[in-house]
Amino acid sequence: GELPADNELQAYLDFMAGLKDDRVPVCGILLYGLARESMQVEAGHVSPLPGDWLEAFAGRLRAAGWQVAVVSRQLVTEHGFADRSSCASIRL
Repeated sequence: GELPADNELQAYLDFMAGLKDDRVPVCGILLYGLARESMQVEAGHVSPLPGDWLEAFAGRLRAAGWQVAVVSRQLVTEHGFADRSSCASIRL
């Protein structure tokens, strides 16, 4: 995998600015990458983003006035969430 291109990041920032301009009530942004190996067909083409990269992008979002929570693979692994063998999965 590759890091997102600068123009893709700017497009996201512009989209979020549009939401703010339109007064869409967004409570916050949860920014996360892969926590464990992907089971998608494209799995060979994706890889986790570095935690410091996620934090840097979160900083750009925070500078624009958004509340941001970041979840990185390192954080998930450190707290034992990567082992799903004993966890229930709930999807809404």
